[in-house]
Amino acid sequence: MSSLTIYTPQITILDYDINMIDGLYSLNDVHKESGGESKHQPSFFVRNQEVVDLTEEIKHSANLQSAQVLLKVNGGRKRGTYACKELVYRYAMWISPKFALIVIRTFDALVTRTDAKQREALVTACDKLAIGNTLRSDVYKTVAQHFGYEKVTEIPVPLLPEAVAFVYEAILARQKPVATMDDETIANNRMWKDIGFAKTEQVCWMTSDLTNLLAQVSQKVNDIKRAHSTIFDSFNEQRWYGLTQEQIEQVKKNSRRFL
Repeated sequence: MSSLTIYTPQITILDYDINMIDGLYSLNDVHKESGGESKHQPSFFVRNQEVVDLTEEIKHSANLQSAQVLLKVNGGRKRGTYACKELVYRYAMWISPKFALIVIRTFDALVTRTDAKQREALVTACDKLAIGNTLRSDVYKTVAQHFGYEKVTEIPVPLLPEAVAFVYEAILARQKPVATMDDETIANNRMWKDIGFAKTEQVCWMTSDLTNLLAQVSQKVNDIKRAHSTIFDSFNEQRWYGLTQEQIEQVKKNSRRFL
């Protein structure tokens, strides 16, 4: 198994900075923050056989035989017992479950804490959503509360992509875009668009032909009217010109036979 390079950041437990040496944390400082009871002194903890076995297991599992996971400093300003993160977890649990939870959450916060660079995409998205009548502070608050936090700076790294997506979904919802179409729908729309162009052109040709035909019919009707000296008004009354009164009466008489 290849050796691992482990980043060990500075931690603060209950507002107290824990001293470090070579990436190991001071169990004496942790002891002070737990309440400082005599029965919980680090010297008692490290003599526990379970802790001895755990120390050996950590060394072998991480292939860190040449590195220290537990260090005793006898003199100087930083004298005391120093241990790796896993032993700090176990030490806190040895003291009490409540204190162990505080320590675990402290380390989790280090892993998930974001910086300005990591939050850049989220801040940019929030600024875009705030364009208009919405205050940026209100947007930040809404986004943070959606993920269960008071501030966007508290949103952990693993949730940042989801937070950015959430904001852009809000932007799209406000813009009410046209529903996305799949490839098949787009192809069908293009087909019907082409058919529409062809049909429109065909209708134009047919309309032109019909217009010409109607013009010819109109010309024929006018020729017939002139030939028979006949005109029709809006009430379908017929007035005949060029006929004698006797001929007109005969026409009316013949017409009454069909009524």
